[in-house]
Amino acid sequence: WESGVLPRMRQLAKHRLEKGQQAVRHLATRRIKDGEKMSRGLLSRMQSAKVRRTRHKVTFTLTLCDLVATTLIFAACPEHLYVYHTLKSIVLLTMRAVYYRWISMHLYMFDFCYFCNVFFLLYCWILPHQADMLKAVIGCSGTLLFSAALFRNSFIPHSINHMTCIF
Repeated sequence: WESGVLPRMRQLAKHRLEKGQQAVRHLATRRIKDGEKMSRGLLSRMQSAKVRRTRHKVTFTLTLCDLVATTLIFAACPEHLYVYHTLKSIVLLTMRAVYYRWISMHLYMFDFCYFCNVFFLLYCWILPHQADMLKAVIGCSGTLLFSAALFRNSFIPHSINHMTCIF
């Protein structure tokens, strides 16, 4: 038993394990290639003229609705404006993170402006009674205001990229 059958069983098990690992590697490689092909196809469809026009129209409409909603909330109940800002930041920053990950620019999400937004949300929801946190948020906002003028961020209501930048 020790000299003939057991070593043969070990060898067969090792061979089957190697074949299984090769099959899994091959399947994973094929799935990755299929995913990359689908991603390239989807990206090219997203950049077609018809889809781009529709995306610009939807973005323009949503931007104007957002302007009206922000103005109404600011005029009617300014004490709840931070709730609306939080919802808007979750939506916009999530869209930006997914898009940046898709085009392999996700490390730009560690930029100063995103940290300022996170500091503002921390101040609003977790540390509302910290005076130092308020000073930090105000200082960050001033820096962002200066950088918006320096880098010529424009109000282009049909571009989701520009609207997220000036958000």
